[in-house]
Amino acid sequence: YWYYDCKLHAVRLRGRIFNYNMFAPGQRKMSFVTMNLNSLAKNPAKSMQWFRPSRAGFAAKIRVFLAYFAAVVLLQWHANAFLSELGSTADEPAHYITGLMVRDYLAHAALILQPPMAFARNYYLHYPKVALGHWPPFFYVVQAAWTLLFSPSVISVMLLMAALTSVLATAVCQALREFTSWIVAFCAGLLFISLPVVEEFSQMLMAEMLVALLVFLAVLSYGQFLQSQRWQPAAWFGLWCSLALLTKGTGIQLALVPPMALLLTRRWHWLRRFTFWLPAIIVCALAVPWYLWVPGAQHESVARFGGLQVATNRNWQTPLVWFQMVGPVVAVAACVGVFVYRRKSDIYIAAIASLLGTFVVRLFIGAFEERHLVGNLPVLIVFAAVGVDWVMARSKSQVWVRSVAALALVALVTFNVRATPHKRQYGFRETALSILAHPEFNKSVILVCGAAQGEGMLISEIAMHETRPGHVVLRATKMLESVDWMGWDPKPYFHDADSMLQSLEAIPVGIVVIDPDGQSTPHGKMLLAGILAHPEKWQPILPQESGILVFRLIGHEGKPVGRIQIQMRSGLYGKFSD
Repeated sequence: YWYYDCKLHAVRLRGRIFNYNMFAPGQRKMSFVTMNLNSLAKNPAKSMQWFRPSRAGFAAKIRVFLAYFAAVVLLQWHANAFLSELGSTADEPAHYITGLMVRDYLAHAALILQPPMAFARNYYLHYPKVALGHWPPFFYVVQAAWTLLFSPSVISVMLLMAALTSVLATAVCQALREFTSWIVAFCAGLLFISLPVVEEFSQMLMAEMLVALLVFLAVLSYGQFLQSQRWQPAAWFGLWCSLALLTKGTGIQLALVPPMALLLTRRWHWLRRFTFWLPAIIVCALAVPWYLWVPGAQHESVARFGGLQVATNRNWQTPLVWFQMVGPVVAVAACVGVFVYRRKSDIYIAAIASLLGTFVVRLFIGAFEERHLVGNLPVLIVFAAVGVDWVMARSKSQVWVRSVAALALVALVTFNVRATPHKRQYGFRETALSILAHPEFNKSVILVCGAAQGEGMLISEIAMHETRPGHVVLRATKMLESVDWMGWDPKPYFHDADSMLQSLEAIPVGIVVIDPDGQSTPHGKMLLAGILAHPEKWQPILPQESGILVFRLIGHEGKPVGRIQIQMRSGLYGKFSD
């Protein structure tokens, strides 16, 4: 709906909105109001359709969301997201285990008032992929709330990602209803969810889609604040900014939206208003304490990637990445939309300010990767939809233009779907289920040797399919060598296979899993050579079609587990043992 704002009194009129304050004093006429009132008097039944109750509007939003949700789920199924392990990146299993830890604490430990730090340390000893502290907590709170209502299965968390993407597409559609027709707004949401990069992150348990949703809601709220100058949208902007920062540090891009809007509008008198500073107060109260007080929350990776520096190559790289993410057709339409949108609403100022803020922030923060620019795609899609609607409205042949636009949309969506990468199955799920299917291994300590991605997949599959906390799963990158969070600067603990195996047998480690990546690492080669040299102690078990090798320490069943010490270089959990 569009709303007519006359001295802060909203009147719904025929799907159009007229802002009383946008007219000059001599042009403020009420002829369009009289026109609609006359129409109401002539045909009350038809005219009352303009004044639909708010419940009908909410129902329409639900229908739009469900349509987008069905489309995203279909794309996930097409990309094999429901059958693959959570291992598209090394971060995906870490996100899953951390959210699972928050869920289990809220479901069990919080009820008996167990200290959260003690619970986190014990959880890490069982499933060493907990990352709370390196990343802020809000994504894990959302994940925990979802899995408490449903389940922590792969299907469930994929449906969570589908829901986040669908909510964001619905927000794009509703934002466009002010400036375009309904069909253009709805198709813009479909185009958004079909973008290959959006499909990719809708099929992974990653924080990018939640950050994109919060960034877009913040932009809409700040546009409403610029239009009304009321404290409520300013407070909402501060809340969305805080939640974005508490999801991922890349939410810092929103910090430059108010300064950029001030420069674009030149309304310097805003600096004397409390409402202009209200969002900063809310962010300082909600988000800043996390980054000041929680160890590791400032991301050690930022310093490793260069920290605060001027990356001159990103002057052209950031626009190029946006261009590659949306494609040439959408990019051209977005440029047209930027030109024609500028006089329509103050939301334009907020949208442009968000793009400029991201561009400037990325120049100075080394760890602002290309995937973090996904948060700006909703704004670009809005601009593109406005540009297409403007071209269609000025065409003499409406039928011809709409036919071409429909064919272009079908071609774009088809191309995007075909360009989306499919998730592969690595075999870790079958390995985990096979280990858990043997009752004699219920108390066995498991060591997984591989890259961070493979180790995380086995840990997440074990945790997903057993009663937690159950097995103790150890990572070779923590037990056989020392590396930092990024997997850099390896320092081996052992220099020969015999001492390595003696250390493992002393625990004892009953099951050793070595994936193809682990077989190519120095410590993995040493471990595999030592196991093969002692067939009287180590027996190969389980099928090996996927290239994953599984060995059992003969006679370890029933033996008590000794002291396990895990050295942590830095972070929230410190150096501890059990």
